[in-house]
Amino acid sequence: MEAEEEEEEVSYASAHPILSDKLQFPSFFRTIPNDDYEVMEMAHLVSYFNWTWLGIITSDNELGRTGSQLLVKKIEQSGGCVAFLEILPIYNSMESVLQIIDVIKNSKATVIIVYSTMENLIPLMEEASFNNITDKIWFACSSWSITSDFPRVNILMTLNGSLGISQPRGKIPGFKEFLQSIHPSKFTNDMFIKTFWEKAFDCVWPIKNPYANYSCFNTSQDQSAWCTGEEKVDSIDPNVYDVYNFRYTYKTHNAVFAIAHALHQMHTCKPGQGLFINGSCADVLNHKPWQLLHYIKKIKFENTAGEQIYFDKNGDIPLSLDILNWQLYPNGSNQYINIGKIDTRAANGNELQIEEGSIVWNGHSHVSWWFLGGFLVVCEHDHTDLFTVQVAHVFLFHFLSADIPTIIMGTLPH
Repeated sequence: MEAEEEEEEVSYASAHPILSDKLQFPSFFRTIPNDDYEVMEMAHLVSYFNWTWLGIITSDNELGRTGSQLLVKKIEQSGGCVAFLEILPIYNSMESVLQIIDVIKNSKATVIIVYSTMENLIPLMEEASFNNITDKIWFACSSWSITSDFPRVNILMTLNGSLGISQPRGKIPGFKEFLQSIHPSKFTNDMFIKTFWEKAFDCVWPIKNPYANYSCFNTSQDQSAWCTGEEKVDSIDPNVYDVYNFRYTYKTHNAVFAIAHALHQMHTCKPGQGLFINGSCADVLNHKPWQLLHYIKKIKFENTAGEQIYFDKNGDIPLSLDILNWQLYPNGSNQYINIGKIDTRAANGNELQIEEGSIVWNGHSHVSWWFLGGFLVVCEHDHTDLFTVQVAHVFLFHFLSADIPTIIMGTLPH
């Protein structure tokens, strides 16, 4: 493909390692880390907590298999041992699930790393709760560490005290207030917002309502209550509609602002100081994709959360991850408590920060190193919801659409 035909892409969710290969993907950038970096940091945490005897469960797909291979390699290089490596089928197979449960129950490993997608995991965790497996520390990758999709409270009891890593949350000024102010009457042509309203409040937006141009329901009033329009968004359970912790939304925000900053730099270019032949500038209203590509490569700005955003030679941003601890409370509610952070932009020696006093292990504030597998051993094997994501991005689009033209043509906000 000719350079002039290349179209730049800035992704907020594509984490496959191969996308860092600039020979194959010269115009691809992303605001989410390469999956391999996440795996290496998981291995780093295993070493930090002195977990030397553990099991791994992974998805039966390319990312799961290659990721788990790298994970095993890094753990063993650090002196740890993998008691078992079990493959979780993509398609639900109770025979396979029961076999994995049997391995877990009979293994001496008390730490289990789950490198899997959410949809593969639900049947396994349901069976783990049925078998009352509550004496393990589960370590979650970012694809399921902050999920609210588990259908049974008993699963949360099984996972109580476990750890996970996730994409970092970030501040998006004004976005919480915007999310709390949404209403179908404000976006009369947006089917997602009306559908969100119906799902959030378990009601049906009246078909004859002048604001209701769409309806995914065809029901009578006795089957479901009608929406009144007086429902309050700020009354929704934060575990369902979280307006405080922006993670993938934050990644999307960074991707949009990266392009906006590149366009702004193009717009403010002074003849003779540009990036092209003889210091020439590109026309922001009539530029070629390859010209914008040059500006994206060179962006460096401080975003709304105070983080430095820039891309390395592979089109990746610096690695940043939150470390979470699942904590279940007596009233049945649960929270993901942020107990640490990994940030490669920090000064040497400060890349990993953990508040150990905030961690609850299986419902207890302290736990012995022996329980966590912290003893010397010789390695050998044991012998024995997408809808919410879509809606969040629709809301972010509405929120950003008013600001981006100002960013490109005017003053850049921080």
